[in-house]
Amino acid sequence: MLDVTRVEAGKMAFETEPIDLHAMLDETLLIGAPLAEQNGNTAVVSGDRPDRWVLGDPHRLRQVLLNLFSNAAKFTRDGRITLDLSVDETDAQVASVEIAVIDSGPGIPTADRERIFDDFVTLNSSYDRNAGGSGLGLPISRRIIRAMGGEIGIEPGAQGRGSRFWIRLRLPWAQGSSRTRYAGADRRTLAASAGCQVLLVEDNDVNRMVAVEMLRQAGHEVTEAADGRAGIAAAAQRRFDLILMDISMPGMDGVEATEAIRTGSGASTNSPIVALTAHALPEDRRRFADAGMQDVIVKPLRRPQLLSAVVRHAAPPADAARAAPGQAAVAEPDGEEEFDSLDDIFDPNILSDLSVTLTPEALHRTIALVRQEIDISLSAVRAAAARHDDLDLARQVHRMAGCAAMVGASALHAACGDVERAGKAGLGDTARKRAAELPDLVAASQSILAEFVGESAA
Repeated sequence: MLDVTRVEAGKMAFETEPIDLHAMLDETLLIGAPLAEQNGNTAVVSGDRPDRWVLGDPHRLRQVLLNLFSNAAKFTRDGRITLDLSVDETDAQVASVEIAVIDSGPGIPTADRERIFDDFVTLNSSYDRNAGGSGLGLPISRRIIRAMGGEIGIEPGAQGRGSRFWIRLRLPWAQGSSRTRYAGADRRTLAASAGCQVLLVEDNDVNRMVAVEMLRQAGHEVTEAADGRAGIAAAAQRRFDLILMDISMPGMDGVEATEAIRTGSGASTNSPIVALTAHALPEDRRRFADAGMQDVIVKPLRRPQLLSAVVRHAAPPADAARAAPGQAAVAEPDGEEEFDSLDDIFDPNILSDLSVTLTPEALHRTIALVRQEIDISLSAVRAAAARHDDLDLARQVHRMAGCAAMVGASALHAACGDVERAGKAGLGDTARKRAAELPDLVAASQSILAEFVGESAA
């Protein structure tokens, strides 16, 4: 609903970045393949592979593709799903792009092909009842594509079987070199990344649950550790293809745990380690690299960034040597965002990601846990502020910031960051003054979260 209201109010922001269209389809397949395979489906990418990139909003386009692919995966049984790309390169300035998501499922009756793009429409079929859904995925997708100046539609599949959803856009060609989510990884690399052994060291239960679900849906096996010492013990027992290490943890933080793994003789001494943190200043990133970390992912965790890290570090191309621990420069995290204004209370992309990643039951459970954790943290923040305990105040707002980031409560997350930085810097008056603003932000965030899952905010 946040997406719907933003588009209709003309307030949805669109970015302009270079896009490797074929790589984006590969990425969509990588993320969605486990869901397709649950119903016995085969998923493939086909069509053009242009050498040039285009300019557009990769985040919004990916959101639409994942919506279409998820629908095809849910409603098709023992069939085939194809992501097909067609690019007309005749115009030297603008590419005419068509992306189609084709399935061999039951198809959609002619009378319903326009109606399915209306809000809250779910067709009355046995597949619908099994798969569920809010009836907002396609309407949101249509709003986004139209706002990008394109069209979206549906037609029957080949020989009248299944469905063919298509997107048509005219996108400017990008000039010069540019970045890609998978740094040039081809489909063999993406396929090889499936089934990696990942150690996730994270003390926040909600963050850990969502990250585990994202990784497992992509076909990876995840071992969980709730603190630094547990992470060291797990890393000593077996070799992991990748270790995801939270930085701020009680008892032993992620930097200390990384140093212990690197200086030890355990099975994962040389495994790649990626930092997970809500804040990463340049000096922090240098400290992470010095400890032996290869990369940084800035929270809130986004599925594309998380799976991109797996591809880059756990499954590099066969002809690329993996950098030795501590020698690789820490990469600038993709998707890092700064929220400096309270006008933007929520980032709807985060809730959209959670809606795609989690089942409805898991989503409700996650939101309930986050709301509970935020309330508990607020009580602890008030107590620390009343005692003028600046260091404990910084610790408690860090806990709240993690929960806020997980669900996209951007204004609350930013305010918590301000309090934490002031508290750690010994600026107690500033920290407590900023902390006094948190209850209003908490109330606003709780209200939005309650509305999102259809509950009372009280």
